[in-house]
Amino acid sequence: MNSPQPIDYAKVMTLDTDRGRYYYYPDFIMGSVTTICDIINKPMLNLWRGKVGNVLADKIMTDAGTLGTKVHRAVEELDKLLMAKDEEKVIAYAVASPYVAYLLPYIEWFVREEAEVISCERLVLHPRFRYCGRCDRVYKLKSYPGKLVVGDIKTSKMPHIETSLQLSAYTRALLDEGAIPSVGVDGKDGVVLLELHFFHEKDGAKSLDPLEVEFEFPTFYHFVQGWAWRERRENATILVGAKEYSVYA
Repeated sequence: MNSPQPIDYAKVMTLDTDRGRYYYYPDFIMGSVTTICDIINKPMLNLWRGKVGNVLADKIMTDAGTLGTKVHRAVEELDKLLMAKDEEKVIAYAVASPYVAYLLPYIEWFVREEAEVISCERLVLHPRFRYCGRCDRVYKLKSYPGKLVVGDIKTSKMPHIETSLQLSAYTRALLDEGAIPSVGVDGKDGVVLLELHFFHEKDGAKSLDPLEVEFEFPTFYHFVQGWAWRERRENATILVGAKEYSVYA
């Protein structure tokens, strides 16, 4: 393990472009974790696009992304009330929310696990490997005594192929920054990676059993290198203020 790398997050800038999301950190540009993972080939997604057409597919995916963002914000507010153990406010907030169908199964899971939120929607950055992203949660859970749980909250019922890579990236950055304790030879023995699904169907609110995923940072870093190669080949540049930066130059 390397020595912790302190990050001055006040200097990080988010840059949304038609190529995806980038981040600026003096003086270089890096891709977001989700943008990097977008290079993964998804044949079933491509097949679905072929059936419904790109226009409808884009609308469905945009709507799903918007919903996911709004649910994440609602869960973030809910976490504050859950941590304060104010049961009346928790129920009142959930019932009044337009996203109650997603919040109720989350509350049930949270209480059952006697969960403690260590961090919420935390920006993480790795200056050496050049990626940045937002980690949904770090928890302490009853099911994993003595360990920290890095969790990714989903509003769909299907596991995502890229979740293990995303969570591995967040975990590696948190470990190397010293934000979570390093345990074991490779530093991640005290950490569990979980994909959490809370969703809504016609017959009501539902959730899946949390899906424990593998720590696959070496695989993620191969995708970083592949994405960086493509950016260089296409001479990708990003304007920050009056200065133009080459991506992964």
